[in-house]
This record gives sequence, structure tokens and C-alpha cells, in this order.
Amino acid sequence: MEIYDKGLDKKLFGKRLNQLRKEKGISSEQLSEMVGKSSGGYIRMIEAANTGISVDALVDICNALNVSPQYLLSDSFSYEGETLESRASRLTPKQYESIKRVIEFLIEENKSELENADTIK
Repeated sequence: MEIYDKGLDKKLFGKRLNQLRKEKGISSEQLSEMVGKSSGGYIRMIEAANTGISVDALVDICNALNVSPQYLLSDSFSYEGETLESRASRLTPKQYESIKRVIEFLIEENKSELENADTIK
């Protein structure tokens, strides 16, 4: 499943990925290898907004950079002045269930990180 629907701003996401990767001192080639891709072109294409990204790839990149998907995705969505709740209210039951499964997956994948965040507060 690709995460580049109408809500994800690929340019903002790519910019955020590029910035985070550079902050960590990792080249696009190194990050590509860390996520099991053979060339740095894969990460460069995502950063340049020339390709979408799957949930699995997002999780692999986040694990390699030691950040949560929520962190990497923050500020990458544009809703044209509309709240997320407003948009969600128009989902079909099937769409709602799909999104719910993705959220549950992300929560489970980041369970220990979320628990640590709760204890820090």
C-alpha cells in the first residue's frame, strides 16, 4: 500500500527525510543499503518526490533512522484548511478500517517507543 494519497505532500515528506538523513550524517547510498535497496537512487527519488513510498518502506526507513513514522510524517500532510476529523468523517467504512489497521500497525511497531515517551512526560 502506497502512502502518497491526496493528503501526503511528497515534497514536504522528501524534504523532511533529506533533512533528517543529513542530521544523522547518513548518505542516501548508506540509507538505501540500510533498508535493503541496492543503490542510493531509491532514497534520492523519495527525497525528490519522484516516487511514492509504501508502509513497509516507511517503517524500514524509520527503523534505520531510529525515529517513529509519526515523526517522519509530521508536517508532511496538507489538508487545505480542513481538519483531519472533517476529512475522516467522509471515509467509507472500508476506508476507515484500512486506516485503522495502518494506525494499529504503527502503534504496535512503535509500542516500546510510545511507552518510553509516556514515562518521560
